[in-house]
Amino acid sequence: MGNLDNFLALFKNKFYIPLVIGAIFAVILAAESVINPPAYSLPEVGYIEKTYLVESDKPLSGHFDFKVALLNSASVRDFFIQNKNNFDFPKLCRYWDIQSFNKREAWFLGKFDYLKAADNILIIKMNVSKKDEANSDYLRERGEEFFDAVAAHSFNYLEKYGVKATFTTVDKLVLLPENAAAPTESHFTLKYGVMGFAIGFLLGSLVLAIIALRGRKDD
Repeated sequence: MGNLDNFLALFKNKFYIPLVIGAIFAVILAAESVINPPAYSLPEVGYIEKTYLVESDKPLSGHFDFKVALLNSASVRDFFIQNKNNFDFPKLCRYWDIQSFNKREAWFLGKFDYLKAADNILIIKMNVSKKDEANSDYLRERGEEFFDAVAAHSFNYLEKYGVKATFTTVDKLVLLPENAAAPTESHFTLKYGVMGFAIGFLLGSLVLAIIALRGRKDD
């Protein structure tokens, strides 16, 4: 009997081994996709950008970093608390409900860029990408309002540094995406479950092939 015949005969009697191993791997990878959702990378598809003229009672150094000063952990936490009833955050971030504060903070900070064109010119940009877009309609309806709330919170936070300033909008550009279909959590769970089963099944089949080969040598 050849190696292939040995393998087929063994597989016929022990077919449940690859199935069991496949099921175990499927459960492991599916659970991992739920606990730690994979990043879904798509290019930036939109943004809101506004340019402000800054007039302050104290000169702001050319090295003053608005984002570091105004969007830190304490500031972000305050914003979430103050606006928890003003915005539906799960519609702005698809993984909001299963994220820790640190991951929510990272999402929030990753959306905003604070750029100084000059000592008295500040540009704030909010990036919008399909990977965290949970509800396109909500984003288009309230995206600019959300942006303005973040900007206002930042401006008020500046007073903690003993600086009083006014920020006048001198230019803006709003480019929000159309409906964008991004994978849901169930999509990732199914995908990783199937991948896990395939890997486990192949591994189990390999084990049977090795056993069959050893049995052939023993003959």
